[in-house]
Amino acid sequence: MLLAACSPADGPDGRPTLQPAATSAREPGATTTPARRSTATASPERSGGNAASAVEPPAGLALPFDVADMAGFISPFGLYRTSKDRPEFGHSGIDIPLRQGAPIYAVADGAIISVTPTVDHRPGSVVWLRIAAGDRGIKGWEYLYEHIDLTPGLVEGSTVRRGEAIGTNPIGLNAGNNHLQLSYAFNEQRFTNRHTCWVDQLDAPGRAALTGRFDEIRASEGFVQAWSTLVSDGMLAYRELLNAERFPDGAQLCYPPGTDVRTGP
Repeated sequence: MLLAACSPADGPDGRPTLQPAATSAREPGATTTPARRSTATASPERSGGNAASAVEPPAGLALPFDVADMAGFISPFGLYRTSKDRPEFGHSGIDIPLRQGAPIYAVADGAIISVTPTVDHRPGSVVWLRIAAGDRGIKGWEYLYEHIDLTPGLVEGSTVRRGEAIGTNPIGLNAGNNHLQLSYAFNEQRFTNRHTCWVDQLDAPGRAALTGRFDEIRASEGFVQAWSTLVSDGMLAYRELLNAERFPDGAQLCYPPGTDVRTGP
C-alpha cells in the first residue's frame, strides 16, 4: 500500500507472510497469502454472470468502488517498487485511495473465505472473496480487499452477490489507501500466484469509468509530482513511467509484471 507521504515499503507486499509446512508443494511464482483463521465452502463457479474457468481469470467483474470516490496517489499493478516486492511480478495489486466511508462492492458472486486484521496498523480488515472455485473448491480465483469495514452480518463463510455493497472504506485519503488484488489461491489458500490486472477483467462500462477517472487523476499536478519524487530504497520507483519517449501512453493502472524502472534520485 502506498501513501503520498510514505514509502512503498509500507505496502501489503511487504507484510509478514505465512510460512508453509515443509511438506507443502509450492507452485512456481507463488507468494504466500496472509494467515487465515479458516476457509469456507466453495464459492459459486460464476463471476459476473458467466462461467469462470479455474485457469483463466474471471471476466465481467463489477467495479469494487464508485470512481467518484477515488483520488490521490495510486500505485499500479506490476511495478517493481521496492526490495520488498517480488521482482518477477512486482506489485500484485493496485493501491487506490478512496474517501473515508466510501462504499465497497463485491466484484462478483462469491463467498468470503477469510477476514483478518490488517498488518500495517491502519483501520479495517483484510478480506478474501472467493469468486471462482476449481478442483473441488480447494483452490481458485480470489479477490483481495485490504482495508475494509465489512457490512454488519457479513463474516467468513457469507456469500455475496455481484455489485452488492459489502463494506466501507475506514481510512481517509491522507491516511492510507486500499490494496485491491486478483490472484489464484491454492494449497488450502496458503499461496497465491497468477496475479492479474483486475482492470482488464472488469465489464466494459466499469473499465471505461475507471480509466476515464484515472485519466483525470493522472493529469493533476499532485499526481505528477508524487510519481516524480517518491523515493523508496533510495530509488525513484515511478518517475521514469512519466517519460513520454519510453511510455508514450502516459501513466497506467497496470504494467507488465516485474516492470522495473527505478532510477537514482
